[in-house]
Amino acid sequence: MKLKIGELAKRSQLSIRTLHHYDAIGLLCPTERTSGGARLYGDQDFRRLHRIQVLKRLGYGLTEISGMLDEALVDPRTIIDQQARILDAQADRALALSSTLKHLSHRLTEGGDVGPSDWLDMLEMMTLYDRHLTSDQVQRLRSPIGATAPKSPGDHRH
Repeated sequence: MKLKIGELAKRSQLSIRTLHHYDAIGLLCPTERTSGGARLYGDQDFRRLHRIQVLKRLGYGLTEISGMLDEALVDPRTIIDQQARILDAQADRALALSSTLKHLSHRLTEGGDVGPSDWLDMLEMMTLYDRHLTSDQVQRLRSPIGATAPKSPGDHRH
């Protein structure tokens, strides 16, 4: 499958300007061009763009990403596994928060007492849920690539 730049921008939720910039700096160059000069992106480009986007979310700069991809330091499976661990951690936090909210709602419905510590615990959980990753989790994910999975929400207290 080949996509023109506009189609790739739409599918990847990136702007055409961003894709032009990636091409200009040699980070993501299209595998082909039409006879009219339009960029055509293929399978290898899609894989590379996925790796770029995941590494950006882990806090790497474009220069670092370029070096990592060009030196083949990043195995695509490692990136996919890291992304899955991040999503699993987010899902765990969401489930824990949902369970706490349901428990408090049930207590309120039954006329039970909800004290200050309950509200503070819920606020803490909401803050943890709102964060994508703690700085500690980002550090573990960044060095070395694929070293360990992020902690579960219950492992980290403020």
